[in-house]
Amino acid sequence: MPIIQGRILTGSAIHTDGWKAYDSLVLNGYDHYRVFHSNNEFARGKSHVNGVEAFWRCFPASAGLTAAWFCQTKTRKV
Repeated sequence: MPIIQGRILTGSAIHTDGWKAYDSLVLNGYDHYRVFHSNNEFARGKSHVNGVEAFWRCFPASAGLTAAWFCQTKTRKV
């Protein structure tokens, strides 16, 4: 949660998958919308995370970075 709180304004809408680590987003003041891939759910109304997942999957290659380097640095504060 500290990574999210340090980068995203309270009250922002956050769209995620069903990972349990995101359970406390609402309690911390975020509008939280999720889809549960484990239940074969990939969209709920206008809520989905496919674009974000595709971005993070493709970004390292498009930036000429190795996946290992990117995974080590993507959560580091700039």
